Amino acid sequence: MPPKKQRKSRKVVEKDVSEADFVLQDSPSGFRLDAFSSTTFQTRRQKLYEEARDSAKNLVATHVQLLEQARAHILDMKSQEVDAGHFLKEHIRQQSRQNDAYKEWHKSSGTFVAQLGQQRSSMIDETSKTLNMAATERNSTCRQFSKEARMQVEKSKEEEKLATDASSLIRHYKSLLIGTHDKKGRERKWG
Repeated sequence: MPPKKQRKSRKVVEKDVSEADFVLQDSPSGFRLDAFSSTTFQTRRQKLYEEARDSAKNLVATHVQLLEQARAHILDMKSQEVDAGHFLKEHIRQQSRQNDAYKEWHKSSGTFVAQLGQQRSSMIDETSKTLNMAATERNSTCRQFSKEARMQVEKSKEEEKLATDASSLIRHYKSLLIGTHDKKGRERKWG
């Protein structure tokens, strides 16, 4: 085993801020306090422990009080809770009343409802037939109008052609009467 290094002995003197002087001395066994400073240290330590115990007691008391308040609040909230079973029972009662009312209405007016359904379906069928007939009539009318329009266009083309032919015939007769054209049909120039 390697030899231990020995520490140099020295004295350190510190001034205690509050009560007493501590004298620390180096020794091979460690630091030691003298008798006077030991009692001061013990009283200060005891004071610190008492303060810590008091603050811990206060902290525990505060938290116990908070827990009791939370427990009371939770119990109050639980007492105000509404049971879901109550709503379910009320819903079942309401639904059974509605079913009973519907059955009663159906018994008393079942034939009327059946007749009403038949009347409605017959009216819908008649309206559908009328609309289909109207569509057929509309298509035939459209074909007739387009046929008449085509005939009028052809008639106007023929009249235009006749008018063009008539105007060229009139010019031809004028030129014959006046003699402005030569034998080949070209216009003569006077002068």
